[in-house]
Amino acid sequence: MIRACGRPVAVALLALLAGAYALRVALIAGGGQWFWADESRYLQALDAVRLFAAGDAPGAWHAVAGTADHLGFKVIALVPAAVQHALGLGLGAAAAMLALASVLDILLVFLIARRAGADGVEALGAAFAMACSNAMFYWSRHLMPYDLAMAFALAALLAGLRPGARGAGFLPAGALGFAAFATYNGYWTLVAVAFALPVIAGLPDVREAARRAALLAAGFALAGAAVVLAVRGIVGADVIASWRGFATTVHQGDFDDGHGVVLGYLWDAERLLALAWLAAAAVLALAALRGAKVDRRAWWWLGCALGVLAALVAGSNFAGQFVVYGRLTRQAIPFLSLLLAYVLFGPWRHRAPARWRVPAGALALAAIAASNFAAPLRLTFPAEFVARGRALVAAQGGVPPAVDATSGRYRFVNAKFMWPMPEPSGVPQGARELLRAPHPLGFAPYLYEGFDRAQRTAYRDADLTMRLVAVE
Repeated sequence: MIRACGRPVAVALLALLAGAYALRVALIAGGGQWFWADESRYLQALDAVRLFAAGDAPGAWHAVAGTADHLGFKVIALVPAAVQHALGLGLGAAAAMLALASVLDILLVFLIARRAGADGVEALGAAFAMACSNAMFYWSRHLMPYDLAMAFALAALLAGLRPGARGAGFLPAGALGFAAFATYNGYWTLVAVAFALPVIAGLPDVREAARRAALLAAGFALAGAAVVLAVRGIVGADVIASWRGFATTVHQGDFDDGHGVVLGYLWDAERLLALAWLAAAAVLALAALRGAKVDRRAWWWLGCALGVLAALVAGSNFAGQFVVYGRLTRQAIPFLSLLLAYVLFGPWRHRAPARWRVPAGALALAAIAASNFAAPLRLTFPAEFVARGRALVAAQGGVPPAVDATSGRYRFVNAKFMWPMPEPSGVPQGARELLRAPHPLGFAPYLYEGFDRAQRTAYRDADLTMRLVAVE
C-alpha cells in the first residue's frame, strides 16, 4: 500500500515516522520514567528477566502472569527488559524501545486510510494529524501499555478491512483484537470499534456481515482460550477471574463526570487541534446537508470516534461501571485524525478554490503540534530534579540532602509525587532558592488520570513548584 502511493509519499511518510520517533526520544531523554505507579507493570517484567537470569523460571513466570491485568504488556515488555538487563541500561532505554509502538500507531493510521480508499496524500495527512496529537505524544516517555494496545487494535482493524478478506483475514483480526485487550484491558472500546467497522462494511449483505462478526468473535475467543489455558498451565492462575476482579478497580474519579473528562481532557491536551476535529465534523455535516458527495469512509471515522466516546460516557455516567480517564479518551484520536485528513487532504482538495488546504492545513497542524509539544518537552520530574539538585549541592561542596529532609542547610521543597491531594511544602523562612522547576502535576492532561473534579481544582490552585533551597 505504501509503494502504490509513489516515491514522494513514501519518502514523506518515512521522514514523518523518523521525525516522530526522534521527538519521542528527546522527550524520554528528559526523564519521567517511574513517575506513575502503573509503570510498575514494566518493573514486573524487569523482575522476571532477573529471575530468569538467576535460573528461577517459575518465579519469573509468576512475576509476569500471576495477575492478568495488562498481561500482554508484561509479556511483551520482557523484550526491552531483557535488553535493558543485558546491557545495563536505564529505564529511559526501555521507554525508547516501547515508544516504537507509538510510531507504529502513526504508520497504522496511514495504512488504514489507504485500505479504506484514501489516496496517498490523504493517508499521509492522516498519519501527520496523528503525529501532531499531543495525547499521542506525551505518554511516550512513560513505561505504559497504551500505545502497544492501540497498535494491536489498529492492526485488527487493518486486517478486518482487507478487500475480499474471508476467514483467513477475520480470524487473525479477532486474535489481534484479543491481543489489544490483553495488553491493556481499558482499550476494549477500541477493540469493539475495530470489530464493528468491518462488520458494518459488509452491509447491506446481512449474511456477510454476520459471517464477519462470527469470525472476528471466533478469532478473539480462540486467542483468549489459548492464553487462559497457557497461564493456567504455567502458573496455575485463573485469568478470567483476575480480569473480573481488576474490572472492579476502575473507580478513581467521578462516575458522573465521564462527559466532563472527555471534553476537558481533549481540550487540555490538544487545544486548537481539538477545535480542528470539531470543525472537521461540522464541515462534514454541512457538506452532507448541502448534498455534496461524502465518501463512506468519512462517516466511518466520525462514527468510530463518536462510538468510542459515547461508550466511555455511557459506561461512566449512566452505567456507573468504570470511571473515564484521559488515557481512555485517546482511543478516539486515530479516527479523529482520519476524519480531519479527509476534510483537509481528501477528495475535496481538488476543488477550486480549496487547493490551499494541503499546504495551509499541514502548516497549521505543525504549528499546533509545536505549541502543544513544548509543554511536555519542558517538564522536569521529581527524580530528575532531585538528581540535578544533589549534583548542584555537591558541586558547591555541600552534603546532598534527602528528598524529605526537614533539617540541614539544603532542603528540597515539593520534589515528590503528591497524592491524593496536593500538600505543598512552604519555603523555610530566610531560605535562598538555588533551583526551581514546575511540578509535572501542573501539566493539565495528567490531572485526568484518576483525579476527580475536586482534586483537579485543588492541584490547579496549589503552588506545586519544586525547589531546592539553602537555609542560611
